[in-house]
Amino acid sequence: MKQVYHSNATTNIRLRSEINKSKESNIFLAQKYGVSENTISKWKNWKNLVYKSSRPDTIQYSLSELEMLIAVELRTLTWWSLDESTEAITIDNPVAIRSAVY
Repeated sequence: MKQVYHSNATTNIRLRSEINKSKESNIFLAQKYGVSENTISKWKNWKNLVYKSSRPDTIQYSLSELEMLIAVELRTLTWWSLDESTEAITIDNPVAIRSAVY
């Protein structure tokens, strides 16, 4: 599987492996690779050098599936503004916030 890197990533698996196996000081390696000492320390201590995304596996919604469908239908049928739709939905569900209705 191809490794996907963050757009601002300055190290790849090969460099991380070199850093991990190196006996040089963190300061020397940080200057050599152009990254911070904290990054060097992190890669030296990692067991698995493959980057894992911090994105959650599942997204938690404050509205149920039915409430989402109602919100979509309400907005498309009435052409109410987002604030008006939010007011209508929060009558029954006080957890429904503006961004959830959006």
